[in-house]
Amino acid sequence: MTTELQRSIDLLSQREVPAYFLSYEVAEEDWVGITASFGALESSHRHLSRDLDIDVRVGNYGLDSTHAISGEATGRSHDYTSAIDLPVENDRAALQRVLWYYTDSSYKRAMERLAAVRSNVQVRVKSKDSSPDLSKEEPVTSIEPIPGMEIDIPEWEERLRRISKPFSRELFLLYGGIHATRDNSPHGRRTIVREGGIHATRDNSRTVEPQAPTPRYRSAGHAVRYP
Repeated sequence: MTTELQRSIDLLSQREVPAYFLSYEVAEEDWVGITASFGALESSHRHLSRDLDIDVRVGNYGLDSTHAISGEATGRSHDYTSAIDLPVENDRAALQRVLWYYTDSSYKRAMERLAAVRSNVQVRVKSKDSSPDLSKEEPVTSIEPIPGMEIDIPEWEERLRRISKPFSRELFLLYGGIHATRDNSPHGRRTIVREGGIHATRDNSRTVEPQAPTPRYRSAGHAVRYP
């Protein structure tokens, strides 16, 4: 991601309307869910996904494409793309294609928006808020170890069969089951890579911030008895 980010910012800085800031954020979610009832397995599956957010800004620190437009609803919609599916395998070519395609699309939207921002600034009265759209700060790097997601799925399947088996002895139970889930974090594993500045004030630092709390187990049982 860092290599592709550097390549993209180098290319976009040569455009007629250059980008001065580019950020990639990837959230990876990995979880396992198993359900059994009356001593039999109902479902067992593992889910792995990666969601990509891209932030491309054109203009400058004082006024860029994320600037608020009069009468427009506030929110993140102009700062980031919607979540983009990213390959879960570390295939360099596949990742490069997705990153470049959506980086280019985000840049084109940012360029169009900057034109709208500048037009709006020209016709409206001077804003009380004169703060820049992006402040210049010292880069911070934080890298934490990523825990694995090792789990013996057959062992847990057998465990849930055993735990839910006693429900089968209750003749008037309509349903008696148990569900167990394990995930790698409450909010997914996140990697953030940013590159800011492409002119004389260029900031060549990069930030990579994986965040991954310790994996957790959760389980819950449920039974419904006929009246």
